[in-house]
Amino acid sequence: AEKDETNEKDVVLRFAALGDAEPKPEPQFPHMAAVVDDVNRLAQTSRMDFVIGVGDIAHKGTRIQYENATSVLQALQPPFYPIMGNEEHGSTVKRFLRYANRWGGEKAGITDASYVVETDQVALVFASPDFDRDFKDRGIDWMLAQIRRLQPKPVLLVVHGAQVGVYPENPDKGITHERFAEVTGQPNLAAIISGDLHMDMDRVEHSKQIDGVHYLHIPALERTKIPDESRHTAMFRVFTVHADGEALVQTYEAGVAEPLRRHDYRFSITPATGPAAAAIRQTAFRFRSDTRQALNADAGWRSSTAQFRDLVIEGNPASPRVSIIASEVFQHRAETSDLLNGSGAPFSGGAGISFADSTPVWSTAEGHGEWEWPLVIRRFADGAVTNEAGDTFEFRMADAQGQAVASPRVPGVTVSVPPGHMGGTFVETPARIGPWQASNGDLYFLMEPSETYNALMTVKSSDGGKTWREVDGINRPETGDLEGVASALAEGRIHILHQTSDDVWYHVFNTSDHQRAPDVWAIRDERLASP
Repeated sequence: AEKDETNEKDVVLRFAALGDAEPKPEPQFPHMAAVVDDVNRLAQTSRMDFVIGVGDIAHKGTRIQYENATSVLQALQPPFYPIMGNEEHGSTVKRFLRYANRWGGEKAGITDASYVVETDQVALVFASPDFDRDFKDRGIDWMLAQIRRLQPKPVLLVVHGAQVGVYPENPDKGITHERFAEVTGQPNLAAIISGDLHMDMDRVEHSKQIDGVHYLHIPALERTKIPDESRHTAMFRVFTVHADGEALVQTYEAGVAEPLRRHDYRFSITPATGPAAAAIRQTAFRFRSDTRQALNADAGWRSSTAQFRDLVIEGNPASPRVSIIASEVFQHRAETSDLLNGSGAPFSGGAGISFADSTPVWSTAEGHGEWEWPLVIRRFADGAVTNEAGDTFEFRMADAQGQAVASPRVPGVTVSVPPGHMGGTFVETPARIGPWQASNGDLYFLMEPSETYNALMTVKSSDGGKTWREVDGINRPETGDLEGVASALAEGRIHILHQTSDDVWYHVFNTSDHQRAPDVWAIRDERLASP
């Protein structure tokens, strides 16, 4: 029997998707305005959780394009979650975020160009390109980290353009990074939603499945390019997810109340499951806090509270809040012994896993195995995200299909910050960077959040160095590349010279004893010279 699509009680998520706009030559958005009216009408008569955008709203990222688009998108009633496209990269991420947070109904602030919106049944990973319409290694690593973190929850990935070759109508345009195949190979990735190509829905294959992943094209609002520019019909699409994981994608023409049934597309967001998922279960776990202990030593164990400590981590291309690292005491795939209580089945081997997220293939008719991963939880992570005392991290194992392994108790660890621990990493300089002491005793230190996030930050201690926190992080300088830094304290102000590969910059941070503006960045990114 076919599903009753009118049963709203069965709907767990519904959102609309808007395609590229970037009108030219005139910065006018008449079709986008019509679609905004249509979406608002739908939101008044049925469920509409939010609206997404696949990038390229503002042609070349110019201010007039952003301003005119904002006058239209501010009328959109549901929350609007957009990403950047190649056009937005004609300007800055900062400009994009400033306008994106003004679009649509009330929502949590968007603080990064790439982010995640998670619901109980499905998660949407919004991945803005790192440049043009493509990604660098850091963008690939970020997508992989988010999708893997969300396992086994199904993921819809929103990118500006799909990888090259997906749409033969323009096979050379799209993502070219060879590691994007790692992203599409994740078992809980259900679909990729993209735009960029400005395709005529009536003359192309806009929705398809390739290697288990569904690809959904979102048509452009203001202009059509493929297969030619002879005609343009503004359309948008609406995604409806039902409680059983079945998804329906409908396509609406601007100004027309009913969807165009000829463009309906159905798919399931639920990943495949197999008998092995029910047969495997996790029976026991322990945390080892002393990383100097050998793999099979029955020592160095700790309760579920872990303190930060200073570690040197080599070869990590990113610094998330928590990650798997390389072990200093055992080789990858070194054999484990039977240490943990919890299973009466015969021991059937296992391994220590060093700087990898999956184990070697392991199977047994009746037995148990033991695995050990070295993990690091960072005080400061990429994006200057801070892990605080009391933060709790839970860890799950998953099978080859991405299904969480059953466990009577989810392993978790709660963070404790030892007195005096600062975290982060030092900037490159032979000169003094702190601590600087204000007249009231407050201490200040200049540093970077992590090896892979080169931002200049000021951390402060008001208790003699026992605890440290970043101050005025939202206004920290935008210039990275901290090749050399010099600083001096005078009359409640820390004066900073900052040399990059090409320029010398000047910043000033006011300490807490500054009379007019305490604890703020007073001067940021002032170029002094380009030697």
